[in-house]
Amino acid sequence: MMKLFYSPGACSLASHIALIETGAPFELVKVPVADRSNWRPEYLAINPRGFIPALEVNGHVMSENAAIMLYLAHTHPAARLLPAEPGALARALEWLAWQSNTAHPVFAHLWRPERFVDTAEEKEMVKKAAVSRVKAVASEVETWLQRNDYAAGPLFSIADGMFLVLYRWMWRAGETVNEETFPAWTRYVLRLRERPSVQQALATEQVSLFP
Repeated sequence: MMKLFYSPGACSLASHIALIETGAPFELVKVPVADRSNWRPEYLAINPRGFIPALEVNGHVMSENAAIMLYLAHTHPAARLLPAEPGALARALEWLAWQSNTAHPVFAHLWRPERFVDTAEEKEMVKKAAVSRVKAVASEVETWLQRNDYAAGPLFSIADGMFLVLYRWMWRAGETVNEETFPAWTRYVLRLRERPSVQQALATEQVSLFP
């Protein structure tokens, strides 16, 4: 059985949703990043990088959200977690890369500046710079969803879970996100919130997509 190490409301929520979509049995192990449980020796023995999520399959542990979700999509093709049409597939993979390489680091700069710089002055500069970049991330998602139903275009894919996470992170970062400020993104979140996999993941993790 697969085992997902997750933190409530973290980027691991996207992998959690993808796991439910597969229909395969799995076990959840809660590792809250809020109390730095991910840096305790018992978790570092599982994932030496200390990051969430991690997925254990038959004794092998993989990390990195995008890699985990791609693994799930390829090993459970019946779930149709990636589109077959080449253009839509490329778009889904593009968003996965963007979520990991661009969007996620922006919030890391805002909330975890110590990962990047050392002094208090430098940390404050990093946090201030991140504020405008958070807005840029949100604007890019909003623009895409004004013209498309999902991250890949016409179909749900593994790239959609992280769009939900980013929406949640926006209001946690103090930004106003609603139908007035980000109408397309908000309608998208409301629609996906009705998806059974999303409902189950949110209930299990006891988190909400809205303030």
